[in-house]
Formats: sequence, structure tokens, C-alpha cells
Amino acid sequence: MSRITKSLLMGLALCTGCGGAMEEEPVEGSEAMATVQQELGEIGCTTTAYNALIDQLLDPGDVARSFTRTSADGSYDHPGECPKQYVVEVRQTQGENLSVLGGWGDAAPATKSACELSRVELGVYGHLGSSWPLLGTAKKKGVWVLVDFFGNQYYECQFKDDPNYVNTIPSSIGNSPYDRLRIAAKAYQLNFMSSVTYKKATGGVLSTY
Repeated sequence: MSRITKSLLMGLALCTGCGGAMEEEPVEGSEAMATVQQELGEIGCTTTAYNALIDQLLDPGDVARSFTRTSADGSYDHPGECPKQYVVEVRQTQGENLSVLGGWGDAAPATKSACELSRVELGVYGHLGSSWPLLGTAKKKGVWVLVDFFGNQYYECQFKDDPNYVNTIPSSIGNSPYDRLRIAAKAYQLNFMSSVTYKKATGGVLSTY
């Protein structure tokens, strides 16, 4: 696993390090941020068809194990229900000790300017009885960070909590009461406020003892 991938795994932002097609949605001026932010936490993300399914025993192995899915490109969308979000449903979650993984699934931004224009947004839902309560939402921004790896210094893009938004996603879900989880993720880049380019997004869980 590369140093970049390890860094993006921290918190809720996960990078699987793949390039791919992108979807660009022109949005003029300040309307760009309004367009990508307004759908976060939509209840329609629980009723729409999921993009990817994880339905297997969430065995953590010796210590911990991640179970994730990544979109093929940035074209994920559920118009009117869960707009511009990549929805991953995880089953067999009841009784497990889990942490949510999700966010950036594309190649890590390679420059400071590209990094600082990169964003991740997440919504997490748990299925309990006949309902899907919202467990929390999060927004993250790309931060260009100087890393010292045993004396070898280099810069990389890391995704950290947006200081203007309260991250309400629980850091862990112990002995999960939910028989299913849904992670709705979007990853995008602002093009100097003139357009939004959607990137690959990732969703899943980390299973631990």
C-alpha cells in the first residue's frame, strides 16, 4: 500500500488510487457550492437503488479488515432521490464492530492547487426495524501536507474535516444494532468556482474486533 493511500485512509477519506473518467457539471459562480452541498443527508439515499452491494461475513481477520466498493467514474447519480451520490449498501452488519469508510476514490490530487479544490461529502444511514435513521454526515477538504517519513520529506493531499461543518458520523459503531448500513458518498473538485468535476467515490466499512 502506498504512503498516499495510507494517509487518505485516515478518518473517513479513503483513496484507492485509480484514474478514470470524470463527469463535469457546469455551475456558474457561487451556485457551485450550493449545488453540491444541498443534497447531503437526503432520506432518498435509503430508498433509491444502491450502486454497489457488500453482502458477506465481515470477518476482521487477525486485527482489522476493510470492505469497500469504488465507483467506475464520476457519473453516479440518483436524480430527485439522492443526487450526485454513490450509494454503497453493507449487509450482515448486526453485532459487528465497525467504522465507516468513504470518500475520495480517484487518484490523489498531485498539486497543492488541485488538492485544495478537492472535496468529499458523506451521509451514513443504518437500517433498524423498518426505518433508516440518518447516523451522521461529514464534509472534508483537501489539505496539502508536508509529511516526514523516516527522514524522507514530501507533500501529499490529505482530506481533513471541513472546519465550517460539524462531522456527526460516529467514529465507530460497536456491537452494531443495524442489520444494514448505507454510505452515500460524493467526491468532487471545484474548478475555480466555474464548474464542478465529480470524481470516483468510495464507500464501505472497517471491521474490527
